[in-house]
Amino acid sequence: MSLTESWRRLNFFDKNAVIDSKTGDKFKGLEKLQMCCWATNNDGQGVYMGESTGALFALDRSWDQTYWKAYQCSLSDVASVGNHVLTIGEDEREINSLLKIWERPEFGEQNQEVDCAPRILKEVRLCPLLGPAGISTRATTITGHSSGRAIAAGYADGSVMAYIGDYAKDRAVTSKWIRIREPTPVEGEVTGTSIGIFPGANEMFVVFVLTNKSLNSYVMDAKGTIINKLRHEAQGSTRDCWTFSENNNQFTVANRDMVHIYDAESCMDSEGARGKCYALGRGLEKQQIAAFGEFLAVLTRQHALIPTPEQEWMTVVTVYDVAGKYIAFTGSLPSLANCFVLDGVFILLAHDGQLSSLSQKHLAAKLDILYKKSFFDVAIDVAKRSEGGAEVLPHIHSKYGEFYYTKADFGNAIREFKESIGVLDPSYVIKKFLDGSKLPHLCTYLEALRAKGKSNVHHTTILVNAYARLQERDKLQKLLTNLEETASDQEAEAVVNCLQSSKLLNEATLFAIKTGQHDAALSIMVDEQGRYVQAIKFIAKFESPKLLVQAERYLEKYGRQLLRANREEMMELLKEMMLTEGGSVNTGLLLQLFVGDEQSGAALMEQVAARGEGGVELMNTIVERNMRNYKKEVYGSWGEGYDKSWQDPFDVFDKVLKYVTKDNEERVRRQAEELKCDPVVEALLRRVRDLSGLHAFHMRRGHVEKVVELAIEIDSSQSWLDTLTFVSKMETAINDELMERILEKVKQTRVLHPLVVLEVLSKSARLNVGAVKKYVVQWLSEQRDAITADKAAIATAEQKIKDVGKQIENLHFNTQILQVSKCCACDFALQLPSIFFLCRHAFHVHCFDSYADKADVCPKCSVEGASALRMDSDLSIFSRNAYGEFVDRMNKAEDSMEIISKYISSGLFDSKKSAAPLPAGLSPISSSSSSSNRSPFHQPLPSADANKKRSNTNPFEVEESKNPFDEPDNPFE
Repeated sequence: MSLTESWRRLNFFDKNAVIDSKTGDKFKGLEKLQMCCWATNNDGQGVYMGESTGALFALDRSWDQTYWKAYQCSLSDVASVGNHVLTIGEDEREINSLLKIWERPEFGEQNQEVDCAPRILKEVRLCPLLGPAGISTRATTITGHSSGRAIAAGYADGSVMAYIGDYAKDRAVTSKWIRIREPTPVEGEVTGTSIGIFPGANEMFVVFVLTNKSLNSYVMDAKGTIINKLRHEAQGSTRDCWTFSENNNQFTVANRDMVHIYDAESCMDSEGARGKCYALGRGLEKQQIAAFGEFLAVLTRQHALIPTPEQEWMTVVTVYDVAGKYIAFTGSLPSLANCFVLDGVFILLAHDGQLSSLSQKHLAAKLDILYKKSFFDVAIDVAKRSEGGAEVLPHIHSKYGEFYYTKADFGNAIREFKESIGVLDPSYVIKKFLDGSKLPHLCTYLEALRAKGKSNVHHTTILVNAYARLQERDKLQKLLTNLEETASDQEAEAVVNCLQSSKLLNEATLFAIKTGQHDAALSIMVDEQGRYVQAIKFIAKFESPKLLVQAERYLEKYGRQLLRANREEMMELLKEMMLTEGGSVNTGLLLQLFVGDEQSGAALMEQVAARGEGGVELMNTIVERNMRNYKKEVYGSWGEGYDKSWQDPFDVFDKVLKYVTKDNEERVRRQAEELKCDPVVEALLRRVRDLSGLHAFHMRRGHVEKVVELAIEIDSSQSWLDTLTFVSKMETAINDELMERILEKVKQTRVLHPLVVLEVLSKSARLNVGAVKKYVVQWLSEQRDAITADKAAIATAEQKIKDVGKQIENLHFNTQILQVSKCCACDFALQLPSIFFLCRHAFHVHCFDSYADKADVCPKCSVEGASALRMDSDLSIFSRNAYGEFVDRMNKAEDSMEIISKYISSGLFDSKKSAAPLPAGLSPISSSSSSSNRSPFHQPLPSADANKKRSNTNPFEVEESKNPFDEPDNPFE
């Protein structure tokens, strides 16, 4: 039983007088109606009201009415089921109750003529259905189901008859009636009946039977067999104090003290006899009840507070929301009234015929009333059961949460805020619960936010932080497990950072690994936890070829730190990655790991290089490391000024030169020179046979012995000239023995003129005269001997000239006897005709034709003359490389004037020679180019055009000369 003293009183209905739309005045169409029964259509758009005299009125929502005479004598009850109207009454004075089934009338036809009544489908006499004893028993109530499959009629003796079947289609509705209740005169007549249907494949009917003193229910199957019968706790009631709704299968009955509500489904259970009981209008005389939706209107009769001579009673109308447990309206009428429902509105009919409507207020108006009274729980219930209330429901919850928050009831506040998710900004709620004592409530809200899919990255991080501060490890682990499958990359990264800031490093590492945040996991393991072994093992998982790039990226970031912390395991990992089959070598990574610490990775780098991997960059690194070790060992032992650093303290050649290729040879040489690794420089220069470059290198390094040895090896005028220049510029004292040895080698090679040697050495500030004295004395002695020899040669030549003059004179003035008997060409005896020359040579005519190029030249003398033109050193001024040979001979000659004199004697400056024959083995390039058959030292002959200026090709003339002695650095100038 529920008491109503604590129910809230509200005003959700507006009471207004019904206005006739045609006249604009109060509606008076039912002014003199004496309503004894009424029924509303299932769709609620019309209502039927009956008078005890047999008249029946039909009223629609437009206040249009239709009237017809249903019975001639009396009308007992009316029911509207589906498209039919059921009535019970009498057409005769004697007791003879008739059931009439009418077609549903068309509303709006304003016609009060009797013959305009709707068509009667069927008539059934109900008294004979009870048998011989029922002839004098009249029917009091009638009901049916909207499906048209059942009818039940109640009688004055308490008996009830039911018809199961399609009463509209059956030809006769007389043979299928079933007595479901025997006569019980003690309990009084039947004041109400209703039929409900259980949903399901096997349909079952429940029939509620109300009498003046009891309420019973009967459950029947489709064949009319009674399955269950219950007597309910309700004590019975009058005919106007009950109602039944097919929508929810609820039967409501009111008596003086209580209102009972029974569900049709509960009638199958013995416990259903109790039902729900509410003390609505307790102690007051119930006049009538009417129900629509969740509202129940109860009309009670009370003494008028303002009595009049005509009326001493008044009607109090109270509208209850039983489910919501509040009173929606309370009002009074100065006279007794009846109530019926039309188009969802409670209509009150006073005895004077005035109509008043109780219409519900709009939902917004209801909520305003509830907000002012802080009845938020009622507002929620009203919104849930109102059309369109789902849209405003979150706003109500947010206001309810604010109400609880102001009362410091944080638990209920957060419960209401949870229901406002999707409307209220979560940040507004989160700010309210960030205090330490409110964190549990904040977690509840964030959990609900996440369950509804409305959370974002920030909400997730706040929830993780809250769990961490509250030490809720189980909830945190559950959340992380869920996030492992659903979190996005951005959310996972934020959670890892949050766990890391909360010092939950183990959880952060595990979550980062499971969500693919490998960088974050390694950062925590290496930088914060110091779990270097685990970090190395984690990186080792990426050794497969597909993931090798990722492993290399991790090594670039953390490799140096892991090497310092755990060198052995890190080296094993690097060996597995780079030296195993299928591994890959990242030279940049390898060099980055061991930068500044090449000694630690030397063995690994050498193993990689030995496999032919790593490229030039790795070999350059190994070479540089070895040369630096060489420098450290040499200069660390002997000091920076050690002048014999070229000596090799360890096998630098095997450690350096095997890594030198054509690609890095030049770089290694420059680096070796910078690091003062002289053996490497010397080996590389000798590999490419660059003795001049090696000679220059040793001069830069000041290695005197090496300079001299290389000058001897090169044996050229330029090398000795450079050597002497180097010696002359030395700032330290020069060893006399070394100087004597140098001059001795210069003298033996005879590539420099002594005057040049003396000119160069004269610039030295440290050279002693005694070191060059021997060389000067020897040269002067040789010159003196050469002068003596030349004078003798001149005398001999003068004597030869005199002898030649005598021979010429003999040829001119004396007879010459030619006694040659053999041909000089074929060495056979001469036969006439023969040809004789003054040179004592003779030839057969045919032999002469075969050898001679010219008719007046002896073939044998011409060959000997050509051979004589060649100098003792195979000198030739007619070859194409004559100038190169001339320069080379000048560089190697001890006495350059001697070479020049030989060239002059060979006709170098003879401009009268037009063309010289080419030596044997050479042929002219073009017959049209005379310059190709001419000595390169000769000037070209003048062309046919005398006006064109002749170009000078003499190398010894100033114009366009290539004479090396005309250069500014000629020591003779």
